[in-house]
Amino acid sequence: TESLRRLAIAYEELQRPADARRTLERVAVADPNNTAHFLELARLAEAAKDYQGALGYLAHARDLKPNDAQIHFLFAEVAMEMDLVMQARESLRLALKLDPNNPAYNYAMGFVTLQTHDAASATGYFQKFVAAYPENPKGHYALGIAYYASGDYAKCKEEMHRVEGNPKTAGGPEYFLGRMARQEGDLDGAAQHLRKSIQLMPDFSESHTELARIWMEKGDLVRAHTELDRAVQLDRKSTRLNSS
Repeated sequence: TESLRRLAIAYEELQRPADARRTLERVAVADPNNTAHFLELARLAEAAKDYQGALGYLAHARDLKPNDAQIHFLFAEVAMEMDLVMQARESLRLALKLDPNNPAYNYAMGFVTLQTHDAASATGYFQKFVAAYPENPKGHYALGIAYYASGDYAKCKEEMHRVEGNPKTAGGPEYFLGRMARQEGDLDGAAQHLRKSIQLMPDFSESHTELARIWMEKGDLVRAHTELDRAVQLDRKSTRLNSS
């Protein structure tokens, strides 16, 4: 078994992941109660975008160690790759039951909860992440998104202003600040934020869509049409990239 495991490592170093996976499967058959083999197999399957296979390995590891929070978390990550939101949420619920204050689990649960349109619950998960990592901009940004989704614009602005201009959040805060400004009737301020968002995230179609709404409200249909055309082009590009 140990020789096969080393052979699998060698295959991976030689960039032969399919051979590494086949060899590891032999290891798992020979040593079926060791979850480490199934976790490695899940990693190889996920790298090959075989998400169904990865879930199978993780489900087997979960059966062997039902009280291992990390396995539930990894299962949830792969489930989200497959848009299995409810399965991911259930796995994260189990992970948090075992390790309720884990920042990574809370962060993941926040985003999964947002997918289920339960923004009020999502804020609590992101708050735990921010409490653990107050200097991490992605926590404040995620918390701001949850506040926006729940309609609490005042708190959303606080979080977005904290990370505004941070390269790790790119133009995301500018986009949300622009949306809120437009909704509050500050069209000039909204346009300024959205232009900056486009500058920082040129391939994000929604910024162009929001800017088009501003031009329509201002009565400038030519500029509105230009922004909408750009948004459509980017959406098509995004679809092609996601399906390739």
